[in-house]
Amino acid sequence: MSIPKVDMSGSLYFTFFSGAIAICAMILPGISGSYILQAMGQYEYILNNLHLALKLDVGALIIIIVFISGIILGITSFARLLSWTLHNYHMQTLAALTGLMLGALRAVWPFRDMQTQKLLLPTVFGQEEFMCFILFVVGLSVTGLLIWVDKRSKKTL
Repeated sequence: MSIPKVDMSGSLYFTFFSGAIAICAMILPGISGSYILQAMGQYEYILNNLHLALKLDVGALIIIIVFISGIILGITSFARLLSWTLHNYHMQTLAALTGLMLGALRAVWPFRDMQTQKLLLPTVFGQEEFMCFILFVVGLSVTGLLIWVDKRSKKTL
C-alpha cells in the first residue's frame, strides 16, 4: 500500500503548504521530501516552475517564492515543535520516529519481486546481497558506537 497521489497544482496556498510539509519530511528520518511532493502531485509542478523561474518567467518566480516561503515557515515551526516534543515527550517522540523509520524500510528494501513488487528475503547471496549485509552491519556498528560515545560523555559530566 502506498500514499495515494493528489494533484492540486496551481493553487498558491497549496504550493505554500506543500513546501512546508516537504521540508518537514526532510527533518524526519526515513521520509523523503521529494516523495511527499510526488504524493501531493507537486513534484513535477515545482520542478517545471523552477526551470521556468531560472529563465526569469515572472509567474514561475512567484510560485517558487511562495514555495520557498512555505519551506522557511515549515522548517522553523517544525524544528521548534520537534525540539519541544523531544524535550517534553522524549521516549514517545523517539518511538514515533523509530516507527517512521521502520515504516520507511518498505520503500528502500532492496529485495523485491520485480513483477508483483512484494518484498522478499534473498534466497541466494551474491555480491549485491553481500554488500547490503555489510552496509547493514556498518550502519548498526556506527549507531552502536554513537550510543556508546553518548553514554560515556554523560558519565563524565
